[in-house]
Amino acid sequence: MKKIYTLIIFCLILMQNASSQGVAIADIDSAGNTFTAFELKKSFTAIDINNQIATTITTQLFINNTNDTTGFKYAFPMRESAAATKIRWNYNGWQTASLIAAPQDSTFNADSAVTIYTPALLDTFLGHTPLYFPVDLSIAPGDSIMIELTYVELLSYRNNYVSFSYPGRYNLIQPTIGSAEFSVSINSYRIIDSILPRGYNVAVSAPGTTQASFSKTLLNTPFGTAFSFEYLLHPDSLGFFGFSTFYPDSIEMCDTINGFFTFIVEPNSESAIDIIGKDFVLIIDHSGSMSGTKMAQANEAAEFIVNNLNNGDRFNIVQFDDVAESLSPQFLNYTIQNKNTALNYINGISASGSTNISGSFDKAVPMYSASGSSRAKIIIFFTDGQPSAGITNSTQLIAHVKNLITNTAPDINLHVFGIGSDVNTNLLTELATQNNGSAAFLTTSNVATAISNFYTTIQNPVLLNTTITYNPPVVFQTYPNPLPNLYKGQQLIVTGRYTAPGPVTVTMNGTAFGNPVSYQYMLNLTDSLIEENSFLPKIWTQGKIDYLMTQYYLNLSNTQIANDIRKEIAALSLCRGVVSPFTSFSGANNGTGGTVGMEEIANNEDEIMLLVYPNPANNAFKVVIPKAYLSTGTASVSICSIDGRFITKIDVALGQDGVIDLNTEALMLETGIYILTVEVSGKAFKARLSVL
Repeated sequence: MKKIYTLIIFCLILMQNASSQGVAIADIDSAGNTFTAFELKKSFTAIDINNQIATTITTQLFINNTNDTTGFKYAFPMRESAAATKIRWNYNGWQTASLIAAPQDSTFNADSAVTIYTPALLDTFLGHTPLYFPVDLSIAPGDSIMIELTYVELLSYRNNYVSFSYPGRYNLIQPTIGSAEFSVSINSYRIIDSILPRGYNVAVSAPGTTQASFSKTLLNTPFGTAFSFEYLLHPDSLGFFGFSTFYPDSIEMCDTINGFFTFIVEPNSESAIDIIGKDFVLIIDHSGSMSGTKMAQANEAAEFIVNNLNNGDRFNIVQFDDVAESLSPQFLNYTIQNKNTALNYINGISASGSTNISGSFDKAVPMYSASGSSRAKIIIFFTDGQPSAGITNSTQLIAHVKNLITNTAPDINLHVFGIGSDVNTNLLTELATQNNGSAAFLTTSNVATAISNFYTTIQNPVLLNTTITYNPPVVFQTYPNPLPNLYKGQQLIVTGRYTAPGPVTVTMNGTAFGNPVSYQYMLNLTDSLIEENSFLPKIWTQGKIDYLMTQYYLNLSNTQIANDIRKEIAALSLCRGVVSPFTSFSGANNGTGGTVGMEEIANNEDEIMLLVYPNPANNAFKVVIPKAYLSTGTASVSICSIDGRFITKIDVALGQDGVIDLNTEALMLETGIYILTVEVSGKAFKARLSVL
C-alpha cells in the first residue's frame, strides 16, 4: 500500500481521493475480472469535527445475499490523510478487532464469480490506499453482520474554508442502498459564518456561532454522489489556537511523556504586498512511458500552474527525455506575453525517448544562481519511471542533485511527484526530503488534480525557512518535521508532546523579503485529561508515523536501520492503536487481545482487561493487569503459539501497579504471534503478543 508522505501540513492538499462506504467482498475470481459482495442494506455515519480534526464513525449493515455460507473481507477506500483507529463487528454480539504486526493482506480466494465486474471499476472505487479487514467468520445465507470503522483526519483548509468529503460511488457496487444516514457535529474555536452543503440539501443549525450540526437521511438511494460540505470560518479571527490533554500515569502506558497538544497558526497577511515573489521551475518528464493519459494530465497540470502564477513571479519550464530542454535559458518574468509563450510550449510537449533525471536538474538548478534571498525558490518535478540516461545510480544521482542545489541555492524547495507503479520510491523521497521538499506518489488518474491542488497550496508564500522555539523547553517530538514554508490562506498545524503543564511561549521565526520575521503566541498546556481532546494521541501518532515512514524510505539501502525504523513504526502503531503500513486489523480469535488507544482503556476497562506493550515486542515488554483485580500479589502467565501449541508457564510477583515485566529472550520466544493468558485473583485474561 502506497501512501503520500509529504511534509506540508500533514499532506492536506491531496484529499480528493476516494473515501466511501466500505464493501464486504466475499470472492474475486482468479482473473480478477468479477467479484461477489454482500449487499449493503443500510449505513449510519457520525462525523464529529473538533477544530478541523474530524473523527468519523461509519457503521454498515451487510446481508449475505448469496447462496453459500462464506467468509468475506471488508475493504474501505481510506483517504491517504486519514488514520484508522478502530474496527468492530456485530455478529451475535460486538467484537473488537486487534492490531497485529503484519502488513495488510489484500488477497482474495479465487473462485467462480456471479457478478460481472472489471478490475478498473474496483480500483476506481477503492482508490490506492484502501483499508482491508479479513473477518474470521462464516456468514450463512440471509444472515446479516454489522461493521463499524473509526478513523481520524485533519481536514483540508484554504482561505478560511474547511472542507469535508465522504464521496459516494456505491452505485458502482450495487444499484441502491436501502438507507444511508449522516449526522454532523462541528465545534470550532473560530466563528462559523456559513455552511455550504454540496450534493445534498440539508438543514443546518446555528451558523454565526462556534457550533453547528445537521443530518441527512437518504432512502433507497444509489449513493453515487458525494456527501460533502464546506464551512466558512470568520476571517477576523485568524491567529493562533492550541488544545491539549494530559494523561495520568495510570493510563499513559506507551512511554513516560504524558502530554499531547496540537496548535493551529495562521498569521494575518491580507495585503498583496505580504506575498513573497517566487522563482519557480516545473520539470516535466516526457519520456516514452509518459505517453497517453499521463502526458495529457501532465500538460494539463503545467497549464494550470502557468495560468495561476502571480505578478512579480519568475518562472521556467524544463522538459526532459534522454535530453533536457527549457523554455528559456533563464527565468522569465510573469507577463501575459510570457504566459502565452509558455502555454504554446506546453502544448508542444509529447512523449518519447528515455529518462535523464540528472540532465533535467543540470538544466534547472543553475537558473537559481541569480535568485536573491528575498524570493521563494520552488521546483516541482514529476516522473513516471526510473533513470535510464545520464546518472542512473540512485546514490550518485541523489548526491549529484544535492550538490547542485547546495552549491547554487540551498534554500530551494524541491517537491517531487512519482506517477504510476514503476517509480523508485526511495530515490524520489530522498530527492525531496534532502532538498527541503515533499514527495507524493500518484495514480495515473489523479495527476492533474493532485499537482494543481498542490500548486494552489504553495502559490503565495508569506514566510520562508520556518522554525519554532518553545519556552520553557517542555515540548518534544513535534511534527511535521522539518517545518514547511507558510503560504497565504494556509495554516500551519503542529502536533507534539509535553512533559510539564503550564503556559509556553511559542515563537515562530522565518524570513520574508530577505528580512527576519517573528510571530509570538502563548500556548496553555493543560494539567488535566480533557475528554473532548481524546483524539490528540491519534493525530500525534499519525504525524510521527508519517515522519518515520519518510526516514524508512530514506534508509532502505541500509537494511539494519530500515528494519529498526520498521519495528519502531509497528510498536508505535500497536501501542497507540493507529494502523500503519506495517500493521493491520485482525478479526481472528473473536477480537480478543490486541491493542487499543489509551482513552479506550480508560473508558472500557472491564471490556479491555489486559494491555501488553510494546506490542510487537523486540525484547523487553510489559503486561498490565487492571488495578481492580489486584487482590493477590502473584499471577500465572501462560504462553501458547497462535496455533495453540503450549510454549511455557511462569509464576510472577505483582507490584502495586499491576505491571509484569517480561522478556522475549528469557521466554525463548521467536518471531511470531502468541497468545498470553494471565491468571490472577481467580480470573483469566488473554492478550495477543507479536514478537519481532
